Amino acid sequence: MNIIIPLFAAMVMVGIALWFTQAHRLLVFAQGQVADAWNELKGELMSRREMVPYMVAAVQVNSQQIVEIIGNACDLAANVVGIRECAQSEARLTSAIERLFVLMDSLPASEGSESLVRLRKRLQEQQERITMLIEAYNRRAETFNTLLSRGPARGFAYVMMFKSAVLFA
Repeated sequence: MNIIIPLFAAMVMVGIALWFTQAHRLLVFAQGQVADAWNELKGELMSRREMVPYMVAAVQVNSQQIVEIIGNACDLAANVVGIRECAQSEARLTSAIERLFVLMDSLPASEGSESLVRLRKRLQEQQERITMLIEAYNRRAETFNTLLSRGPARGFAYVMMFKSAVLFA
């Protein structure tokens, strides 16, 4: 009888330790998934920024205003630090690219070279991939944030200084 109470207490302590270990592993794994998704998205955004000047040069745009807008948007997007700021600057760049596409559509067909058509198609495909990567990043960030805010894990996450993930919006 005397050994049952300490044995039970030891089992409870082991159970709590296992729960904390599992909670920590789950949070670290989810945090890693968010970081991986962000790195993949960031790489694709950088690749798009590098492609835009080639597109502008190939169009041979006469509108200085559009060239400046795209140049400024690329510069802003390249120099941001946080996820929120990145989302805002990338939205401006996307808008500038869309204006460039509108300008391209207004050009006579004879000015649409084969390389320009390939660049545009590649940029459009890249934009679709970026959209999918944004959705994937946001899903992973929401999953991580849900894990942080659920029941007892919330206190554990606070003690271990886990911070919620910022959505790319």
